[in-house]
Amino acid sequence: MTERLARIAVVDDSEPDRVLLLHYLRRAGLKNAIRAASSVFDLPRFPPPDVVVLDLSMPDVDGHQAMVLMRSWWPSCRYVIHSGWARGELSSALAASLGVAAQAGEVGGPDIAWCSKDDRGELLEALDSLPGLALSGGQLVTTS
Repeated sequence: MTERLARIAVVDDSEPDRVLLLHYLRRAGLKNAIRAASSVFDLPRFPPPDVVVLDLSMPDVDGHQAMVLMRSWWPSCRYVIHSGWARGELSSALAASLGVAAQAGEVGGPDIAWCSKDDRGELLEALDSLPGLALSGGQLVTTS
């Protein structure tokens, strides 16, 4: 099995949140190629990501629409839903459409993880939990 550094995309309409996420990932030691975009529509100009860290509440497209678009662009991509909404605040319909369980600690779908904007430590755990990705030597690598 060949490992390589995973390509990470961060999509959040809030510039302060994007900057904080990038800062956190860099401070955690990740040297991965990390691209940041304020809109999902900015992503196609980048190389295809292995994982997208996605805000759910954005003005140009909601989380469900963004997932549908990105899955059509990159079928093998994985996703981390990075939201200020508590898991319990997700409606059952939205949670089901995204493949994310609304109950705390549960994630639905093998290629989707969840982390709170209130707990940056959850982000590394979420990235490491996705199939085909692993934290290794301080870097996020592909394992498949």
